[in-house]
Amino acid sequence: MKGEETMMEELLIYAIVFLLFSQLITFFCLFLIFRQFGQVYLSTGESIARDGLALGKKIPSVQAWSLSDHKLVSINNAGNKPTLLVFISPRCKPCEELVEDWNLKYETYKDEVHFCVVFVGEEDEVNTLIEKKIIYGERFWDRNQELFNRFQVRVTPFAFALDDGLIKDKGLCGNAQQIDQMIGTLLVNEQKIVEEEER
Repeated sequence: MKGEETMMEELLIYAIVFLLFSQLITFFCLFLIFRQFGQVYLSTGESIARDGLALGKKIPSVQAWSLSDHKLVSINNAGNKPTLLVFISPRCKPCEELVEDWNLKYETYKDEVHFCVVFVGEEDEVNTLIEKKIIYGERFWDRNQELFNRFQVRVTPFAFALDDGLIKDKGLCGNAQQIDQMIGTLLVNEQKIVEEEER
């Protein structure tokens, strides 16, 4: 009888230790989930504005896989036009929702602004997105997330307004208004340059 009580007490102690250990693991996992949730979804506009390379900074000289030319090309070669460069991911719902607005703005501004899309993700996912949605502009695949990291992007869709290789504007780019804001920055800058040249 006494042996059974001792055995039951030991079993109870082991069960309590196991429960405490499993609770610690659960709390640690919850901490990680809330931390990630806070970083990605609850970021304030200010912290997202700090994402990416700084305004006025020259963009890094990097190459990406061109989906139209099927070779590595420099993303700096945008001709004489200012460039709107957006990073999108196939797993990103706001990125998919951006496509319609992106294509409309492309049709409106394609003569004044060079549109570039950088896909971040696995090749099969990128190909599936391209087959599912037509996306206008020059398209690149960031195979190893080199561009994503060099541009210090943290979330998608994220865009940069570039002129002469310099960052003029940046930020989340999930709708027509945000695209218009970026393009407005570029076109105002172009107008200033034209006015200075006319003097």
